[in-house]
Amino acid sequence: MAILVVEDESDLADLLCFILRRAGHEAISAFDGETGLKLWRERNPELVLLDIGLPKASGWEVCRTISEESDTPIIIVSANDAEDDMVHGFDLRAEDYVAKPFSPKLLLARVRMLLRRSESRAVAGGP
Repeated sequence: MAILVVEDESDLADLLCFILRRAGHEAISAFDGETGLKLWRERNPELVLLDIGLPKASGWEVCRTISEESDTPIIIVSANDAEDDMVHGFDLRAEDYVAKPFSPKLLLARVRMLLRRSESRAVAGGP
């Protein structure tokens, strides 16, 4: 399953992709919001891991666009761990919000949970 990682810190993006690939997923990455949206439209990933502080288009803009155009699950992965930021992410229909630094095991558990939920929705024929 393809997972899109949109993260401007290249070391962290590489780490996230490594973790995902090691768990058996296809991982693709973008380092800015515009490229993230372009890859999302081209590749139609099953899930998006999204940072908020991105160049060219903010993570908020990317989250809003994806949520308006699809049911692709989004996990925000951000150093912004303020309650208002988390609430804003959920209001934009992100499925989860993970604060940096994070546990790779817990992040993968959240990824698995959301992919299972998405598969169940697809089988049931609805959002």
